[in-house]
Amino acid sequence: MDTASIVDKQSSDLIEKPGKQLAAYRTSKGLSLEYVASKLFLRTQLLESLEADNYTKLPQAVFIKGYIRSYANLLGMAPEPLISAFNQFCVEDRKTERTLWQSRRTPNTQERLVRWVTGLIVMSVLVGVTIWWEQSNHLAEQLTEKFKSSPQATNSSSPKLIEADLTQVSKLHSLFEPAPSETDQEQVEKAGG
Repeated sequence: MDTASIVDKQSSDLIEKPGKQLAAYRTSKGLSLEYVASKLFLRTQLLESLEADNYTKLPQAVFIKGYIRSYANLLGMAPEPLISAFNQFCVEDRKTERTLWQSRRTPNTQERLVRWVTGLIVMSVLVGVTIWWEQSNHLAEQLTEKFKSSPQATNSSSPKLIEADLTQVSKLHSLFEPAPSETDQEQVEKAGG
């Protein structure tokens, strides 16, 4: 061991770990761990790990610093010295986890099966609708051809029926036309007199 590492070890022994400082200050104030956990809305196991300076059971360093800050504020301590002590003891060697929008989870076989089955169902519905559409159009064409080629269509009374149908169609058509506006009516009155 060289002298620099011995000096570093001695200086780190002089600085207390933040969890130990928080635990000591909490007990000196006579507060229970459950009381502090309820005020901070944290689990008691999390605070026990924090006070024991067991950072491996805790989430990332950013969260631990937030816990230390909240804990210190609750106890009436200055959080900055505790956070700087934490920074000296905690070396961020854990692999940083990817955030939600960066991660790309591979789907398992069950999810793939559901996707394939859903795709096949959608495709079969589309094929069924297409076949139905084609058959209904083909049926309409057949009926039109049959009507044109039937002997009743060549009968002399059929033009009267067609004219009656056309008048009914024009009546229906007039129902769906928009009502004339006042300016249109005035123009018609001026033109018609």
